Order: sequence, then structure tokens, then C-alpha cells
Amino acid sequence: MSPTFERWKPERTHATAYLIARRIVLHGDCLTTRGGFACEPYLSIDARVSDAQIGAALVRVLAEARVAPVPTDYKALMEKIVGTDNVRSSSNLSKGVCCSVVQLHGEIWILPTRREGRAVTQVLELKARIPENSEPEQVGRALRDGFRRCT
Repeated sequence: MSPTFERWKPERTHATAYLIARRIVLHGDCLTTRGGFACEPYLSIDARVSDAQIGAALVRVLAEARVAPVPTDYKALMEKIVGTDNVRSSSNLSKGVCCSVVQLHGEIWILPTRREGRAVTQVLELKARIPENSEPEQVGRALRDGFRRCT
């Protein structure tokens, strides 16, 4: 019998954004009683599109991740992520930069990350906070700025 995973802190919605070469890969994140897991939706977009298109995609991922089913098959989950354009393997994700995104209490937080060996940690002092009802262009601009702040 497999363990059950229940959502934790449903008032929050989370996503992860990767900048890999000329692609932005986005996916939702489910916080559960057993930890955090990547979840639907999975999007890959050309990094050269407008800020408004990037922002609209990120807002969509945040909205859909809030109600996405909690994944039960980690292998299938990784296949979905690496199946997006230009990823090909989970190790390719580590070749780009990554931001965590959190939506809560009327705000969207873009949290740049720092690589320390194989570990990736959020750099809270560099986070950007924007109102959750911001125009898609502002959301996309904040994400691009977050990518620039990653180390």
C-alpha cells in the first residue's frame, strides 16, 4: 500500500522556473505532508518571447498548480519534466538558473537561487515581491530579473 500525500498549506501556490539556454521551463509545485513535489502543468517557452507572454505563462502555472493532483509516480513526473523542450535529462536542469515562485497573501514572490555544489538554495534577501494582480508584463519582468539575480 502506497503512502497518501495530502496538500499542505493550500492557501499557497508554488512553481519553479528554469532558464536553460534559450528556453524557460515552468512547472507547478505541490506542497504536501510528505514534502514538495513538481506537479502539473509543465510548460516550455522560448526565452526570447515578450515579458507579457512569460508572465502569462507563469500566472497560468501558478493557477493550475493550486488544483493539480498530487503526483504519485516520481519516475513519470521526471519524464514529464525532461520531456519538455531542451531539457532531455534531469541533469540538464542544473545547467541553467532557477527561481522558486510563491503566490500567497495577495503577492507573488520570485526567489532567486544560489548553487552550492549540487545543492540549490533560495536567496531570500534577493526576492522580488509583486502584487498577485500585476499585469503579465510585470510578472514576466520580475521573473527575468530573478534569473539575473541567481548565482
